[in-house]
Amino acid sequence: MIFLTFVFMGFGCSSLNAASPPVINTAIATVTSTPLHSAKTPIPSTTSWTPLPTLSPNKAQDLVAKLLKENAGCRLPCWWGIVPGQTSWQEAQASLFPIADSIYEATDENSNPRHFEVFFPAPYPSTGKFRQELLVENGIVKQVEVLPQQFSKYSVPNGLFQEFGNPEMILLGGSVDQVQTFELILYYPHQGIFALYSNELHPFQQQEVLNVCFTEAEMSYVDIFLWNPADSFSETLDYIFGEYERPFHNIEVVTNLTVDEFSDLFESGKPGCFKTPSNFWTN
Repeated sequence: MIFLTFVFMGFGCSSLNAASPPVINTAIATVTSTPLHSAKTPIPSTTSWTPLPTLSPNKAQDLVAKLLKENAGCRLPCWWGIVPGQTSWQEAQASLFPIADSIYEATDENSNPRHFEVFFPAPYPSTGKFRQELLVENGIVKQVEVLPQQFSKYSVPNGLFQEFGNPEMILLGGSVDQVQTFELILYYPHQGIFALYSNELHPFQQQEVLNVCFTEAEMSYVDIFLWNPADSFSETLDYIFGEYERPFHNIEVVTNLTVDEFSDLFESGKPGCFKTPSNFWTN
């Protein structure tokens, strides 16, 4: 998902309408941008800092796994030591270079803002890659988008609930047509965190009340946005909801559960399942 220019959209009502559905999966899309570097090609630099040497594939994989587990000891929206609104792109690039498979820029180096995609090796024993995206404005990392697949401690809603408590808003979108999918949104605007979890129901359900779960087994993809809470996130919200051809409802409306009751479903050891009437989701 590439960052774009957005138009303001508020969160003032209980449902959010959207335009067209996204084409998203956990496979890495074909990248046509020019690579800034690969693991085998040092990045040319005209600045005063010197990039750290690239780690071996095994060491890079081990460090990525550690970062995904511990987040470099920092608290979201800080990600791997990169703090939106504070960390320069020069600093972020230097820290990511040793462990990244490649870094691509989707914009010209003279653009402002600039958009970067960074690909990392999946933690052992998984294979393949996963990616993160950074929005850089005036040389500072303004926003980080994390697409961690199943690898991060935040790849299931339990991780955010347990670390940050109840979000200020929980939204649910869904479709009961083939394929049956739901998107759960945890929104912490005063902490700079927006997380979208998408699942797929198996087997197909036709009953009046659906049983919906958001566990690792049911998850299709995860998309987490991190930003400086002092900055507006409204433009990005417009982009995100513009990707979906379905309404989003406050969780209280579609489950008869309060935010507290819904959050309790994701306490440690609980399955993260709930029920919702199918007539809410009929297109």
